[in-house]
Amino acid sequence: MNVSNPYLTPRAMFTGLLAVALGGFLGSLLRVWLVPPSGRSQVAVLHMVPWALLGINALGVALAVYLLHRLFYHQSFLDPARLFLITGFLGGLTSYSGLLLSLYDIWQVRPLLAISVGLGAIVSGVIAGRIAMTLAGRRP
Repeated sequence: MNVSNPYLTPRAMFTGLLAVALGGFLGSLLRVWLVPPSGRSQVAVLHMVPWALLGINALGVALAVYLLHRLFYHQSFLDPARLFLITGFLGGLTSYSGLLLSLYDIWQVRPLLAISVGLGAIVSGVIAGRIAMTLAGRRP
């Protein structure tokens, strides 16, 4: 087997898969510990806004951008450490599926609030990414 990319061997691909799985597991556990699932009450709409999850997502995006531009800038996207930390751990920590579930709950009561929260998540991610790029010494 003549493979020019060392990350495309079966062993390396399996290592990458394990890195993503373990990182995702640990990141998801941390997110659930930081933001435990709550009962879905549709009485107080502002209490339905997932403030902690929005904060975790913004922090996770900032950390991912910072690490990608400082630590992993010259690394392959198939590097096991990058797969573990960025794709796995931070991907699990910043659960957009959890955010979408919360937005769906808000949508049932106040659709415009759900749209506002969704747009707020997008804007906070962009701002967090720009701040992280600035801190990493890259021009946004």
